Amino acid sequence: MSEPERGPVGGSPDEAPPETGSDSRTSPKRREGAGGSPQKTSDPARKITLVVLGLCVIFFLLYLRADRVMPYTDQARIIGFSVPVVPQVPGYVTEIGVSLHDVVEPGHLLVQLDTTQYGIAVRSARAALDNAIQQLGVQSAGVEAAAAGLAAARAQRTIAQREFDRVQSISQRNPNALSQSDRDRATAALEQAVAQVEASEADLERARAALGAEGADNPAVRSAMAALEQAEFNLAQTTLRAPSDGAIESLMLDVGHFAGAGQPLMTFVTTSRAWIQADLREELEQALADYVGARHCVAVASGTDALQIALMALGIGAGDEVITVPFTFFATAEVIALTGATPDGRRAHETCADGTVSPMRGRDTHGPTAVMRSALRINQDPYQATLMNMKFHPSVLQSDEDLRKLSVMIKTYLEHGGKHVQFNVVSRETLLKAQQTPAQYRDLVVRVAGYSAYFTQLNSAVQDEVIARTELSLAG
Repeated sequence: MSEPERGPVGGSPDEAPPETGSDSRTSPKRREGAGGSPQKTSDPARKITLVVLGLCVIFFLLYLRADRVMPYTDQARIIGFSVPVVPQVPGYVTEIGVSLHDVVEPGHLLVQLDTTQYGIAVRSARAALDNAIQQLGVQSAGVEAAAAGLAAARAQRTIAQREFDRVQSISQRNPNALSQSDRDRATAALEQAVAQVEASEADLERARAALGAEGADNPAVRSAMAALEQAEFNLAQTTLRAPSDGAIESLMLDVGHFAGAGQPLMTFVTTSRAWIQADLREELEQALADYVGARHCVAVASGTDALQIALMALGIGAGDEVITVPFTFFATAEVIALTGATPDGRRAHETCADGTVSPMRGRDTHGPTAVMRSALRINQDPYQATLMNMKFHPSVLQSDEDLRKLSVMIKTYLEHGGKHVQFNVVSRETLLKAQQTPAQYRDLVVRVAGYSAYFTQLNSAVQDEVIARTELSLAG
């Protein structure tokens, strides 16, 4: 219970005093001071609200500033150089030294192929060399050792050359991805391997000279030594090891699998030369805006997206007509179709010609020379890409004379200003069969536009477009 409020000094004696025993929670929020003016009381909730709002404004301003000084992005990725692990000799897999996603060190065993036939080949080559030298009365121990050393040195040089090429490729793509010491080590390793090969070759020449003029120059001896080098090289290739620090990916292999020469067995991803690439959108947009003198810049993933955004900004949509030039990149017509408009009166979503100077399918009715003459009416010199596709039935390229005609036609086109031409040599019947029974035509490759692809992996719309292209004849 609170003390009842007193009246002002000098107040009327007749004024009723406040009721005693009243609860303070029901008392008014403003009290009268000594001079009779009202006195405000503080509100804690209001103070807390103002403090929180002030902090929010401060943090928001700090966020905007930090976004420019220290940008953040979730568009980042770790990039590493990957190479397929490919055997140079065929054989059955007898041992797999890694599992999927394993991290390995240089020299770690990846795959071991069956060495039986290659061991027999080495022993057979050695016996043949011994027999050839024995027939000449010359000892072959020095030659055999030198040949083996040369084969090992060449194999080491091949490994060093591959490592050097990988370093050069990464440096060309991103000069800052590798340190100078990494590049120096790769160069030094290659030079050392080359020097070792040269030393091994010198050792082999000394061994051959020791055989005497007749023995070293004997064709049978040289043939036996070459066969031995090849046999030992093939034997060494049955063991596949990690070229550097890395990880194993795309491993779908088991013991007993037959590995063909040139057939990828797994993918090796280097970890010693990986780097992080982050796309900082704000910095890029500001830099581009400053460069072109614009107030704002919007970064997009491709030129296709840029064209589409421009058309959307203009309100282009279904029912609109957008007229474009015939000599342009495919994306120009693509973005028009994406908005629902059409560039040249075609049906919606119907594809255009497959190349920048390729004729619309069905309109090249006067043969390949007419197609080329039509393309040459355009001055192709100022342009970076003048893609032209042509399709021939296999029956028109059977003889040497047919190939000669094709060669002359290509040469004439290029000499008169043409920049590019490429061909599909496949019949309509074959493409239709591949569409109906794709399992039987998995290796059928066709030229789509500026790229090649397996026909059975294309969607039906692109397959139909390739099928509908005119089959030309050299007689036309």
